[in-house]
Amino acid sequence: MEMKSDADRLAAFMQFPLFAGLSRQDLAEFLEDGVVQVVKYGRGDVLFHAGDEPRFLFVLLSGAVHICRDSKDGRRMIAATVDRPGESLGGVYLFLKKRSYDRYAVADGQAALIRISRDFFEDPLSAVRPYYSRLMMNLLRIVSEKAFLLNRKLQLLSSGGLRRKIAGFLLEREAACGGRPVRMKREEMADFLGVARPSLSRELMQMQREGLLLVEGKELRPGDREALQRLADGE
Repeated sequence: MEMKSDADRLAAFMQFPLFAGLSRQDLAEFLEDGVVQVVKYGRGDVLFHAGDEPRFLFVLLSGAVHICRDSKDGRRMIAATVDRPGESLGGVYLFLKKRSYDRYAVADGQAALIRISRDFFEDPLSAVRPYYSRLMMNLLRIVSEKAFLLNRKLQLLSSGGLRRKIAGFLLEREAACGGRPVRMKREEMADFLGVARPSLSRELMQMQREGLLLVEGKELRPGDREALQRLADGE
């Protein structure tokens, strides 16, 4: 995310869920705090490994980050993808008694993130800052929404056959993207759904032939939306 000036940067950051409701002055003060950094990663760089101690809350500025785990046979499975500026990751782990990640995070291409040290949230002196309560309420809302989406993913993965999973995934992902086409590599989509890539590709081609979805390069969008919704609902 390229900013022409500090004013542009602050205006953009104020639209992020974590910073919602903060004044420009409070946000500027927070970003200048020693516990806040802007960090950049290249493709394949790891933000944290499974087993690491949680030390930061991350907020995406640009690029994309995959949250992954490896299956017993060594195959990578994508639990979630953070690809919208302002999305955060790592917040749940900061407040768990279990002080280690059970997944790892890896950058998909060039990525830039704001990194907020856990020290900010644990330091008693932070609570006297005028923006602390607002930040904590925003973070609580974000964590709650992530818990809801995780529950929805579990429902999706246990919904039955591959075709039904694809239908549910496409409709939910499109809604999360504000109606924009779903743009995801087939390998990443297969990892997310926990299926083999060849099986996914065959099913996508068949659904395209039946008019259930439209494929334009790497982009997917619903075709016959009503039929796709019935399929996702198990009808």
